[in-house]
Amino acid sequence: MLKMKRALALSALLANILIVYLIWWSGSKMLFAIGASGMFIAFGRLSGLMLEVSFMFMLVLIARIPWIEQLWGHDKLNKFHRWVGFTTLIGLITHPLFLAIGYSAGRDISILGQLLDFTTHWDDVAAAAGGVVLLILVILISTPFVRKHLAYESWHITHLFTYAAILLAFEHQTAFGDFAGRPAAIAYWYAFNYSVFALLVWYRFLRPIYYSYKHNLIVSKIVKETPLVSSIYITGKKLNEFKFQAGQFANLFFLQKGLVSPHPLSFSCAPNGEYLRFSARASGDFTSKIDMLKIGTKVIIDGPLGTFTEKFSERSKYLLIAGGIGITPIYSLAESLAKKKSDVIIFYASKNIEEICFLKEIEQLPFICNCVLSNQGDKCAIPHENGRIDMEKIKRLAPDYNDREIYVCGPKTMILSLKEQLKTAKYNLKHLHYELFAF
Repeated sequence: MLKMKRALALSALLANILIVYLIWWSGSKMLFAIGASGMFIAFGRLSGLMLEVSFMFMLVLIARIPWIEQLWGHDKLNKFHRWVGFTTLIGLITHPLFLAIGYSAGRDISILGQLLDFTTHWDDVAAAAGGVVLLILVILISTPFVRKHLAYESWHITHLFTYAAILLAFEHQTAFGDFAGRPAAIAYWYAFNYSVFALLVWYRFLRPIYYSYKHNLIVSKIVKETPLVSSIYITGKKLNEFKFQAGQFANLFFLQKGLVSPHPLSFSCAPNGEYLRFSARASGDFTSKIDMLKIGTKVIIDGPLGTFTEKFSERSKYLLIAGGIGITPIYSLAESLAKKKSDVIIFYASKNIEEICFLKEIEQLPFICNCVLSNQGDKCAIPHENGRIDMEKIKRLAPDYNDREIYVCGPKTMILSLKEQLKTAKYNLKHLHYELFAF
């Protein structure tokens, strides 16, 4: 069923690409008879059309459309979104360049002069050029070298310029080239673009506001779990109707001065109909300001997001592995599985006992929890393993791991290391679940 749904989604994308190609071919095929200049104009037009299709595809990937998000997972869609974004740089260059080469041929004007002529004498092209500049800036900001120096909030704000850039570039497309004088093609183009924007506006912006208003979500209390980890409790009306799955996360907007920008946090408890809980480790930006949150602050929740859930498991036995703050979705999964009386083994890696979250809650679960402490030594109030989680410990403490679905959440290095170790141990990786996030 999952493969079929993915195939349908990809078929819809390919169908739109084919339609756009046919519109281009029927409108530009005669240009090939002109010679090299006509070919450059034709391919310049095609580059522009496919560039717009790429932008619409990018918006769909980040629109939070539930049935698409659940097909591949939020982290994979984000990764593909970045990859498509970088490839659009090619179209942003070739579209104006090919057109300038084609139109300047046979005229006493340079390519640069033709580009200037486009922006000064062609309707709507100046606005489109402004959009191109904005998009190039966003792409440059998204490169790893620049991105690693930005806080998530700053990066998120810069990406809002993408919407303005696409709108600036849109109008000139229906006035020239393959759309000129073709009402049916123009109607399709408007329907295609506006449908994508409608989905984006609803799922990305209006739906979170609507549901937060419907449930009247507010901060009810802040609990210090460890010296570095705090939990935010959110209450509201009819929370039994606020649907999410254990293991998921959401972007939270706190309507308090200085804290409004989005903050991605995992649900750290299973659905209970009484409250929502999100937990975070102080590591800079918002997470170091959690104590500044005022009780009663209204909250907008963009989510739930992610596929780190039992919905995608095929087995009835589980091995849950958490590292550090990765315990937040792992604990919510464990709590949910406990209600179903599932067979679960937990591994929880931390530096020392002081940094273990939800210790009392974990001890109340009807599961074996193996604490692995990397910087504790033997003097500890609870039974534990020393070092790090590795295949030696997994084979010894969970000998039937090959029969279990394995969920891992923690630092990226830990996840990738365990993945390689499991692969070497001939574990079937289709039963391994993890999400790697990067903005």
